[in-house]
Amino acid sequence: LKESLIKNRNLSSWDAECSWLENIAKENNIIPYAAVLTEQKQLNPIESYEASSLFLDAPECWSEHTQVSVVRKAKDIVDVIDPLLLLSQNIVIIDRYFKVGESQSDNVLKEIIKRANKYCFGKGINKITIHVSDYRDIQRSLRDDSFQECLPIGFKVLIYSWPEKIIWHDRFLITDVAGFEFGHGLSEMRPGLPVSHTDSYVDIRTLSFELKKEKLLRFNNRENATFTAEFKNR
Repeated sequence: LKESLIKNRNLSSWDAECSWLENIAKENNIIPYAAVLTEQKQLNPIESYEASSLFLDAPECWSEHTQVSVVRKAKDIVDVIDPLLLLSQNIVIIDRYFKVGESQSDNVLKEIIKRANKYCFGKGINKITIHVSDYRDIQRSLRDDSFQECLPIGFKVLIYSWPEKIIWHDRFLITDVAGFEFGHGLSEMRPGLPVSHTDSYVDIRTLSFELKKEKLLRFNNRENATFTAEFKNR
């Protein structure tokens, strides 16, 4: 995590004439931190929290929930994961039922892509990789230019298909910084489904760093996967 964050964020030149906290304050003016922890609480030049007293005095982000339930609408889903996507350079979706060309999946993917120029500390990203199984509609999707035309110029969506015998049920979005599990997958609820219905909500939980790393290693090893498609607006 530390290595990914340092790699993704370009730090300004360190000013030897300034204190550590003064340099942090300068960086905070460029891209704000969620919080700064120090040995003793400070108020200037930037507010910080005493690391040994977080139980009594902690920033709001310190008590973020590791699991939330949100309405299965693209904006609501992406709003939850957006704070960590802003720090991420690589995005991998693992969802056996994800179907490019079907609006319920497309809307979530398009919402992520719409914000992609803000990711990786504002440097932007230009690729998303998706791992699927049971992908019956891929040929129809390849014949439909409407999805590719909605992509920014140079942005790629890569699809890898896994055989039926290698089945996974859980659905994930993994980045180089964080990982999320989605109970109902990365898709919107069915049109016409009332919000009161249980299928109208998706449970999203953050993965531990170890589990995130294990999932990423497994799906980066594509020995059993087939490169199925590349969507790109040229």
